[in-house]
Amino acid sequence: MARALVTAQVQSVKEINKKAEIKKWNRKITTIVLVVLILSICAIFVYNFFQGKNFQRIKYDFSESELGVTFYSNEFSIADSLNIIKQDKNITLVFTIDEKDINNLSDFSESISLFMYLFSANDKKVTQIVNVSNKNSILYCSTNYGDIYSNEDISAQECLSLINSADTLIVLKYPQSTLNESAIYLNASEKNVLITPKSLEDLSISTYLLLKSMYPNMEKTLESIYKIRESLTDETSLIKSIDQNVADQIDQNTVTDSNLE
Repeated sequence: MARALVTAQVQSVKEINKKAEIKKWNRKITTIVLVVLILSICAIFVYNFFQGKNFQRIKYDFSESELGVTFYSNEFSIADSLNIIKQDKNITLVFTIDEKDINNLSDFSESISLFMYLFSANDKKVTQIVNVSNKNSILYCSTNYGDIYSNEDISAQECLSLINSADTLIVLKYPQSTLNESAIYLNASEKNVLITPKSLEDLSISTYLLLKSMYPNMEKTLESIYKIRESLTDETSLIKSIDQNVADQIDQNTVTDSNLE
């Protein structure tokens, strides 16, 4: 009888210890799961921050689509956001491209020209930055510091400092075919614009739509600029033609003088 009682007590202690051990492991597993969950949330937050610099959100108050490109905005309507963003005289224009696409940098040429023509015509000072990245981490940048005749390579830290100090920031990303759509994200409060096209065609369309929305008289402005360019080209051709005629005349006179001798 006593032996049976002792055996029962030993088994009871073993069961208690076993249950305590199970509870201990459950607490450990719960802690590990919570840590992994918190780290995952932090990782997603950091990724989204560098991916869109606070532009992209899950839901927007305002959205409008045109020619396959969607404008998104919070707090202010699309029109009001654009009106706020275009007020500053100083604009920082960032072209972001992945290191693997660096040989395709010329794909930005048309967009660069449009931005520069329109902003210059509207008395804006534009600082251009080319941001070369690898998986959303800046490797290095080049900038003109607002001077169209200069270009300088700068470090990632200098690049971030220049971007963060911008009065108005427009970021144009190289096309990514994996995106769900081509979009233009407007953050009027911070005076930021993010353009994310899916294709090269949408790169041009997005640039056109943004500038057309900011400056409704864009076509007339561009027409005037093109006429001035044509006139300068014609004038340059005329000067070259006159110079060539003068040079030919001098050559003829030289030949004549030689014959007289």
